Amino acid sequence: MLVKRDNVHYLAVGSFVLIALAALLLGIALLNGRTGAADAYYLYYQNVAGLKFGTPVFYEGFQVGQVEEIEPRREADGLRYRLRLHVRHDWPIPEDSVARMIASGLLSAISIEITGGQSGRVLAPGDEIKGAPRVNLLATLNDTAEDFRALSRDTIRPLIKGFQEQLTGLLEELRGLSRDSVRPLMDKLRSDLERADLVTEAGNVLARLNEAAASLQQLLGEDNRRSATTTLSNLEKASGKLRIVLGEVEQLREHAERVLIGVEGMVGENREDLRFAVKDLRQILDVLSQRVETVSYHLEGSSRNFHEFSRQIRENPALLISAPTPQEAKGKAKP
Repeated sequence: MLVKRDNVHYLAVGSFVLIALAALLLGIALLNGRTGAADAYYLYYQNVAGLKFGTPVFYEGFQVGQVEEIEPRREADGLRYRLRLHVRHDWPIPEDSVARMIASGLLSAISIEITGGQSGRVLAPGDEIKGAPRVNLLATLNDTAEDFRALSRDTIRPLIKGFQEQLTGLLEELRGLSRDSVRPLMDKLRSDLERADLVTEAGNVLARLNEAAASLQQLLGEDNRRSATTTLSNLEKASGKLRIVLGEVEQLREHAERVLIGVEGMVGENREDLRFAVKDLRQILDVLSQRVETVSYHLEGSSRNFHEFSRQIRENPALLISAPTPQEAKGKAKP
């Protein structure tokens, strides 16, 4: 009986181990996407770093298969690697789809991501999927760091240095201004404020200001305000008359413009007669130029008489109203 009981125990343990092993294999198959029939597709890469058997294959983020085989092939353009992918049976893959090697993080494992295309035609099992090279995140970060280092060296550092130099120069100018202008001015103000006669001068200034205020108040008295009002009224009336005069001047300008147009027409019609008239006028001017000395002599005498007349008028304006008799003129001339 003991032997039979041990056999039953062995059978139970063996059955449990077999069931656990089957469950493990089923779980591995589920994780690798190998839960049913699969179709083979091919993919070519120049570099397969990080890829191996069992590397998962995703289609738009959903796992549809895995890498079954990596085969190196030497061709005319160099060494390439052919990957055989097992994808779920009857899973449609458009012919313009692209397969890329991706990593979700710096420490994450490499996987293959198929980005679905827009073509209405799908690939048949055994066809080649277009492959795209892997984007090296570390190389990209290195290039970005190099660009930032070059930017810092060639742009930011000279900019900061130039700003520092300009700020230093500005501080020097402010220091020189304070030393040469502001400080002497403050010292002079302090010395002026310490003078004993400053209060007296301020009092004199205030007294003169009071006198000026009184004079201004007197100037703005009632009589002066009335006079200013009358003057402004007269100015307003004069501006009205001036406006009328300006209108008449405008009419006169238009009339003169019409006259000039008529004169221009008349000159055009009598050009020959005007030429003869100018010739005669030239001869007359020649005669006058010969007699200009005589004319100037008479003008000088007339100006002296006018000067004597204006002097007498200044001395006795009453002469404009009543002229002196010849006897009075002689009596004044004797002394």
